Amino acid sequence: MKLLGVDRIISVSAVGSLREELRPGEFLVADQFVDRTKGRVSTFFGHGLVAHVTFDKPTCAQVSRVLADASVHCAVPVHRKGTYICMEGPQFSTLAEAHMHRKLEFDVIGMTNATEAKLAAKPSSATAPSP
Repeated sequence: MKLLGVDRIISVSAVGSLREELRPGEFLVADQFVDRTKGRVSTFFGHGLVAHVTFDKPTCAQVSRVLADASVHCAVPVHRKGTYICMEGPQFSTLAEAHMHRKLEFDVIGMTNATEAKLAAKPSSATAPSP
């Protein structure tokens, strides 16, 4: 995407709600991610490239605002921020895990978005290792 000149990516995914106030048919524009995956490759860099990616603000505030405003315009109930927890899958959480996620105040749960957000993030620095 970068080679094509893409500056921003919108990713939509099916999620499970961890909050009663987040109902089916409503949108959540996540602004934070927690990655609980462990069996996936943890980097998109390698082959002699070291990159550091700033991820404290993993989403674009401007795009998030536009998406939330468009939802309001289309009469789709929207929640303008929230935390997406990414689980390994392909199975869903156990009941105990779901209770834990609620206590940790996560809002929605899915299996892909944290990894996608990392892939789409811009490196803050990249270097090739010394020979």
